[in-house]
Amino acid sequence: MKIYSLISVIALSSVFYSCESEIDDKIVNLENPASVSVSVTGIDPEYGWRGDQFNVVGENFGGATSFFKVYIGKNETEVLSCSDKQVKVVVPEDATSGKVYVEFMGDTISSSFFYKVMGQPSVEAMFPLFGEDEDTKCWTMPGNEITLMGEMLGGTKDDVSLRFNKSATDAEITSWSENEIKVKVPADAQSGAITLKIGSQEVNVPYELLLVNPLTIESVTPEEGYAGCEVQIIGKGFGDASTLEGTKVWFGEKAGTVKDVKDETITVLAPQNLSEGEYAIKVLTPFEEKTSELKYTVNPDPTELTAKGVEEGSGYLGNIITVTGNNLPESVEDIIVNVGGIDTEVIEKTENGFKVRIPAEATTGKGNLLFKYAGRKFTIDTGFEVKAAPIVNKYDVITVSGETFTIGGTNLDELKENLIIKFNGTAIGSPNINESEITFTVPTTDEYQESVEVELSYGENLIEPKKFNVAVIPATSGNNDITSCVLKNAGPTFENEGGNARYWEKNSKFYGNSLITVENGSTYLSMIGNGSNNYDGALYQNTMLPKGDYTVTITVAGDDNAVVDAGGRDGVVFGIMDGHDIEFPALTDQGSPWYFSDKTNVLAEMNITEGNNSVPNEHAVTFSLIEAKEVKIGFATMLNPNNYLYISQIKIERTN
Repeated sequence: MKIYSLISVIALSSVFYSCESEIDDKIVNLENPASVSVSVTGIDPEYGWRGDQFNVVGENFGGATSFFKVYIGKNETEVLSCSDKQVKVVVPEDATSGKVYVEFMGDTISSSFFYKVMGQPSVEAMFPLFGEDEDTKCWTMPGNEITLMGEMLGGTKDDVSLRFNKSATDAEITSWSENEIKVKVPADAQSGAITLKIGSQEVNVPYELLLVNPLTIESVTPEEGYAGCEVQIIGKGFGDASTLEGTKVWFGEKAGTVKDVKDETITVLAPQNLSEGEYAIKVLTPFEEKTSELKYTVNPDPTELTAKGVEEGSGYLGNIITVTGNNLPESVEDIIVNVGGIDTEVIEKTENGFKVRIPAEATTGKGNLLFKYAGRKFTIDTGFEVKAAPIVNKYDVITVSGETFTIGGTNLDELKENLIIKFNGTAIGSPNINESEITFTVPTTDEYQESVEVELSYGENLIEPKKFNVAVIPATSGNNDITSCVLKNAGPTFENEGGNARYWEKNSKFYGNSLITVENGSTYLSMIGNGSNNYDGALYQNTMLPKGDYTVTITVAGDDNAVVDAGGRDGVVFGIMDGHDIEFPALTDQGSPWYFSDKTNVLAEMNITEGNNSVPNEHAVTFSLIEAKEVKIGFATMLNPNNYLYISQIKIERTN
């Protein structure tokens, strides 16, 4: 006997109690109660009379009758008892034969198990049906006939009435016998349940009706290609995956291979043996057949395919290679090229071909170079060689004059005899190179340079130069203060821009203006509270820091608690986050004064709320970076109304 496994993932409590009717108050402990697979594997027996009992058999039922409802079609049974593997029920007095459904903790689990109620009308099969097991569907169209087969289907045709979902009248019965009813689907029917009555008795119908749209063919994509290509037929009324076996697509007189069916799309492979020319499209579904005026044009296969990178037949990782040939597709949008085992897209169309970049992840060595188009594969070169080449994947985004600059990657020692490094246009002599790293000394500069171009080139016609821009800080010997290089508008006088501190950004929870002018004319960074919309506010700049040791000093010029105990939420934390896209975490004061609740991306933090300390007052935090970083520097706020804090200066010193 075939076993049907029906799985529902349901969140359960950690303990399930036994059936209410069982003598033993047994507890069933589940190893993983948060995610339990409930399966129904059978019913026993599979037939009986009204009032008889039968068992639903399965796994992980939990053991409480309150978890379960069991139905025969629309008829709810009485649940007598249960265990973790079995539920005992009573056939109700109004039941007719039908599929068994289990409702477990509010979730309905359908099954393919059919319970036969003896001595009652029974619908046991329908036609047409598509699919298997619980996915079976009765697909058809308005105006078509469907057939219901079973037993005791009335003494005469007049005993039978049948109505489709949303239909205003009973359907026309075109043929009747005690074991078979044929009925015409009316024009106003809709997909859904079928209601059948034999006399006054409503009889369970095991399958719902699913209506398909009238068959239309709207487009063919692509309109032209090669024999054997994948083609999409777009339209309506095709059915779904359950009708795939009965769906055919012809190209002229030759049938394609249908791969997938959806109501509005058929995916089909054009026949491999089509010759050059135009072919009319004809579609046959289990419901209808239609020949379209649309055509698919078969082009001759590509010929004389060649590829050139550094030279014909080879290219380096990251290299752009050019593919040429005859009869290539007009559009390159759907072309995928496989180089060194990696699929990649075309980057440019040329007059008689296209260009593609060899992926950095491609396998080096000789192998097939292919291009794929609409399901067809064409070999460009059976021995195309992918050569190892330097791949740069990391570099110091900011550096210091006279110190070591680091470039990281893979294969960096490949082609090193051809390597020329230029820093701000000047060639670097004698860099240190190994497989994963290039290092050299940064040329001397006396002033901060925000954007210096670094270029790595490997000789003409080898691989394209690698270019990127970095910031350079003057040598800090004798002057550790690099604030002006990495922060804008950091005090002691803050520039005003529309009531806010210039260059400083605010998140959506930051309340009010970020700048205040006090009575003596001084301007400060301002953080004030105004209710819950200021909780988890942030005021910050995105910048970069070179590797090194740091001391950051914050001068607090004003604080409400320095004057009076304002109480409530009164926290401001200075923080440096690892990355520009990283948000400041929420603040908490549980266990200590205000701090970040999640420190995953926090490089440095410091609570700068004064309490009852006098102002101005300085706070300092130290930290180290082992590599240059893009960072977010600023302040996170958690302030109740009337609470505030003012900053007069931020100083960043690189001590080593």
